[in-house]
Amino acid sequence: MATKKMMLIEDEDDLRTLLEEYLKDNGLSVASFGSADKALPYWENNSSDIDLVLTDMRMPGTIDGIGFARAERAKGAHQPSIVMISGFEPPPRQMLQDLGITEFISKPFRISELSRLCANKLSTKA
Repeated sequence: MATKKMMLIEDEDDLRTLLEEYLKDNGLSVASFGSADKALPYWENNSSDIDLVLTDMRMPGTIDGIGFARAERAKGAHQPSIVMISGFEPPPRQMLQDLGITEFISKPFRISELSRLCANKLSTKA
């Protein structure tokens, strides 16, 4: 079975490092970014290889997690599941659905909750 590939976009360095290590320890290939601005060029060159995107909602820069989801959907082609995490109130459900955001997890969260959700999303991509 091929290794599942995901993108992790999180501006909090400690959380990003923790999540990246945990996901890699669980057999995933992870491309990790501290901002959506840095993640977007990678996405544009590697989108067909990505199985799941895990992104923070609000981040500094010219685009945030919502902007990344919009840009990803605008490209059309391959559209993996997007899981959004945030310490802020989630946007309206319809907006999330329109952007292809399949799950929203509020911070703080349990890593077991996130792991279970990611495993579920990736198993449907088999």
